Amino acid sequence: MDNKVTLYGPGYSSYVRSVQICCEEKGVDHNLQEIKLPSKSLLGLNPFGRVPVIVHGDVTVYESAAICRYIDRTFEGPSLSPVSTDELAWMDQWISAANCYFDSAFIRRYVLEFAFPKGENGRPDRTNIRAAQPEVERHLGIAGQALEQAAYFSGVRPGIADYLILPMLDYLQRVPGGRKLVESQAAVSRYVENLLERPACAKILSPAW
Repeated sequence: MDNKVTLYGPGYSSYVRSVQICCEEKGVDHNLQEIKLPSKSLLGLNPFGRVPVIVHGDVTVYESAAICRYIDRTFEGPSLSPVSTDELAWMDQWISAANCYFDSAFIRRYVLEFAFPKGENGRPDRTNIRAAQPEVERHLGIAGQALEQAAYFSGVRPGIADYLILPMLDYLQRVPGGRKLVESQAAVSRYVENLLERPACAKILSPAW
């Protein structure tokens, strides 16, 4: 099977960036095919019409966590998953938390208000931003407590959960007021700084707008 992966989605997507980081960490050759959303053509790859999607030979995979697991299991290179069952459970727990809670609070309710403003005169809607902030603060607090227990959301070393969560936190600290929110949780701030020193993360997580 071809060792090259084709990744479909907009380059600014935090989840697209997660898949790119996993590819970089594993040394997987990948090609990003930009897709503007919404896209009818995407339905041919994912019936739910969401990104990212990867195509690897005859295999098509959608849903970010599934894609990252596929990359980890299919290709040689450093493992992106722990071995012990307790660490695997920890990682899976935080993968779920990223998808169910962090993405909604950090990205959809907060970051996107700045990235794609829909307020009056094309400005960010400050009412929505203020309404979202308590949830952002609460989830950062939960993340901070977790990072006091373990160095990473994947256990003793970075893995899939971290590469799903890091792009969200990176975007959060780039928007107005976001860095202060991240820095209010010292463990989270250190965590982001440490991961951004990794070549794969530094390469992928550049500003998108």
